[in-house]
Amino acid sequence: MPNHEDGGLSQHFALSWERFIPFLQWRHLVGVLLLIAYSLIDMHHIKKIVKMSKPETAVLAVTFVATLLVELEFAIYIGVILSSLLYLNRTSPSAHHQLSA
Repeated sequence: MPNHEDGGLSQHFALSWERFIPFLQWRHLVGVLLLIAYSLIDMHHIKKIVKMSKPETAVLAVTFVATLLVELEFAIYIGVILSSLLYLNRTSPSAHHQLSA
């Protein structure tokens, strides 16, 4: 019986499925990956962003297009940098307010 203290149960579970791996076909794995990818997309929040803020919609769109055109890590950098710039622009006092004070 597997030891539950040192993760033996999960190791036992992984080993029990190991014998089925040669029978899996690539199309099954692709289907599972597509299902997982689809479940990661949060359409409720995307619709909310599109309705509420045009600048955030632009960041979303640019990040999405960047994931298709460049490597994923650079697309994430682009999205984080654009989002940070948007946040700094929104939270920093404008030059007009500094001149009038």
